[in-house]
Amino acid sequence: MHPILWEIPIVDYPIRSYGFMLMIGFFSAAYIAAKRAEKVRANPDVVLNCAIFALIGSMIGARMFYVVHYWEQFAVKDQPLKAIIDISKGGMELFGGIAGAMVFIFVYLLIRRDSIRLYLDILTPGLMWGLAFGRLGCFLNGCCWGGVCQGTVAENWGVQFPYGSPAHIQQYKDRQVKVPAELLARVSPGLFFPIPREQVFMAPEDYGKHARELEQAQRDYEYLQKLNPDSEIATQARQKVEQFKKLAEKEEQEHGAIIRSLENYWSSEYPGQKITRSELEDLAGKSRTLKIHPTQLYATINAFFASFFLAWLFRVRRRHGIVFAVWLMTYPWTRLILENIRVDNPTDTFGLTVSSALSLTMVLVGAALLIWFHRLPAISPHAQAWEPPPPDEK
Repeated sequence: MHPILWEIPIVDYPIRSYGFMLMIGFFSAAYIAAKRAEKVRANPDVVLNCAIFALIGSMIGARMFYVVHYWEQFAVKDQPLKAIIDISKGGMELFGGIAGAMVFIFVYLLIRRDSIRLYLDILTPGLMWGLAFGRLGCFLNGCCWGGVCQGTVAENWGVQFPYGSPAHIQQYKDRQVKVPAELLARVSPGLFFPIPREQVFMAPEDYGKHARELEQAQRDYEYLQKLNPDSEIATQARQKVEQFKKLAEKEEQEHGAIIRSLENYWSSEYPGQKITRSELEDLAGKSRTLKIHPTQLYATINAFFASFFLAWLFRVRRRHGIVFAVWLMTYPWTRLILENIRVDNPTDTFGLTVSSALSLTMVLVGAALLIWFHRLPAISPHAQAWEPPPPDEK
């Protein structure tokens, strides 16, 4: 698991693995789809515009679907709207993203009066290509994990996720793994929970960093106030104090309670004993999940195969819309298999996970579209041959 690839220097902005892999998948899929369009004399600019609208629609749809699905998490927030907009900690659902992307693409093509069937056929292989990279991002992020595997499977390809990963926390809740007492913080009387991973592995110089910066800014401001309180530099110093005050407050909210809880736990439960941060890190490094199915990698392999198959089907098809309809009928079955291996989604939709229920719906929609498309002209009347612009004359 490697949720953050690196941080941009100076601004300390983290580049997250999941978003980075999505970016690679999106741009490479859009490029391949544009080249595919050129081969069949479709407009590559339309394909690229569809890709951009699909990106926007998928972000909106995936977030909306997640919010509706887990509304109880947002209803208890002090600022639910802010929590809904904040996607820095994830909270997306694939089928919501697909639905949002389809809506935006449909509207765009309808406005342009272009062939929906033709361009959906061109774009569909790229959808699975992008999904393959997205699932690699899931593996690096540690989400969408599978159930515990045993025997030959565990020996050959079972994976263990580290301390504090979503899979590790879930196995702790389910009492499948134990966490050393030193890594448990008291959240309430009699209730202990693993210290967040980022707290354990935080560099010593990072904890209290903004609080120290606030102290220095306050000293600078007090000094400048004595010299000339009305000067521009004193005003800038005051603004700097306000800036660091907000950062320090956020730092306290995120880190202070956990650290104090840990200190209180050790002082009350183990008087006279102390544990260093390096010892905590060693303990956390040894605390891992049981071996589980790497369902993210299964999904990656499946998506790549599906992309290659759909690309082949595109080349041999004799009717517009077939690639899209076949995708709707085939992909859900592999998703159903993966849903039976995954353990991260609740079975809250007619005894199934919401993804399983939607997969069955997709099969029915795909079958209906396949029948309908066979009643339409093989070549869409809205499909117009595109001619590349002539090279500029010099």
